[in-house]
Amino acid sequence: GYDPVEKQYKVLSVTWSKGSKEYQVLTLGIGEPSWRIIKCCRPNIYHPLHKGVCINGVLYYICTITGVLKDSMIVCFDFKSEKFRFIEEGDANLHFVGVTQTNEIVLASSFSVPFDLFYYNMEKKTMIRLQIQGMEDFP
Repeated sequence: GYDPVEKQYKVLSVTWSKGSKEYQVLTLGIGEPSWRIIKCCRPNIYHPLHKGVCINGVLYYICTITGVLKDSMIVCFDFKSEKFRFIEEGDANLHFVGVTQTNEIVLASSFSVPFDLFYYNMEKKTMIRLQIQGMEDFP
């Protein structure tokens, strides 16, 4: 991600090793590159399920909560503050579809009937869930 205030690029690194996780941030830009260990307040976050997307300095990615594929959440990492936020959407297995012109993140459920679309408004931090009826006949 890019922090436009500090004019620095930052990389979030998450490493797993036999049940323990380490979160680090690499800062690139002015001065020497530097790694810092940061803390994440959620010990039960597992591997990302899909590629994330970085919008306005915030990385959004989907990961499992408990190791069960059907329980997922959106992890939001703000590169400026280097803080995590979490958006839980129950038992929906989500993947990114894209971003609207109004900067809403569009997500879709992978295995649900009826088919669900989710719109996450980054400014208001709200999620709208739309159920699409009639998709049962399509695999």
